[in-house]
Amino acid sequence: MKFINPVLIVRHGETEWKRQGRTQGQNDSPLTECGITQVHELADNLREYCFDLIVTSPLGRTMQTSEILAMELNIAIVQQSLTLSERHEGLLQGLTKDEQRQRFPYLFDREGHFIQDSDIPGGEPLPDFLERARKGLEEIEIEAMSKKLLVVTHAGIMQAIEAYIVNANFGNI
Repeated sequence: MKFINPVLIVRHGETEWKRQGRTQGQNDSPLTECGITQVHELADNLREYCFDLIVTSPLGRTMQTSEILAMELNIAIVQQSLTLSERHEGLLQGLTKDEQRQRFPYLFDREGHFIQDSDIPGGEPLPDFLERARKGLEEIEIEAMSKKLLVVTHAGIMQAIEAYIVNANFGNI
């Protein structure tokens, strides 16, 4: 992995569902007032970097974050990439962790932690998600050959990209 220009990967602002402790996956909920404030504060901290392009997941929370950043940082180009969407978490989407543990106890270990490589009912298999994240990283690498990038995505994609870059197991990141 070799980037010619700077690349900064950030997560969207806080959402209503995250505040409620609900899993979003590829479902959406809007940014909270706190989330909007977080994005404006992020923009204040990024003014000196002069990004050429924002590459974003097409999900609503990342698009809302990207639109605020584009306006605040005077970046005219926002490019969507499906490869940067969060993992589809099937029937877990919209549920709290307690609700998930009650309905799908086999998806959690003895300590109550989600087992990443579980076969989530109606969800995206982990190998498919990781392959998509790898393709997203390749797209970022190509764009970074000619532009300074600000990437707006999700925690799961960020973890997958980090695991790929440092050659680590996704579940250990």
